[in-house]
Amino acid sequence: ETDLQQVSLSGELACSFSREQGGAPLFVGRGDVVDSAGATGAIKIEDRVRTLQMEGTGGFSALSEGATLSGDGATVVIDVTGESPLPEDPQIAEESPRYTASLTVRVDGTSATVEGFYECGP
Repeated sequence: ETDLQQVSLSGELACSFSREQGGAPLFVGRGDVVDSAGATGAIKIEDRVRTLQMEGTGGFSALSEGATLSGDGATVVIDVTGESPLPEDPQIAEESPRYTASLTVRVDGTSATVEGFYECGP
C-alpha cells in the first residue's frame, strides 16, 4: 500500500481495487472529468510498481466503469461485476460507491484474476 501511495498520478478523481472491503489497494488509478481525456494507474507486480495508461479516452467516467490499462510490460483489466453499489453501514455520503469487481493482470504471457471491490470518487 505504501508503494502505491507514493506514485504520482494525474487526475481529479481516483479509483482503487482491493481484495477485501476496506483492504489495502492492489491497483490505484486517477482521471479527470473530461470525456476526451485518458486516465492513469499503478499496480505493484513482482516487487516493482508499474505505471499504466488507460486504453482509449473517457476520463474518470470510463475508468470508474471498468477499464483496460497498459504499460511497463503489464496489462490490467478491471471489470465491474456488480450492477448496484454495495450497501454501507453506517451510510456515508455515497461519493465513493463500492462495487464488486474483478482485476485481471497480464504479464509476460501469464494471466491472473482476483475478485474484489472497486471504489471510485473524490
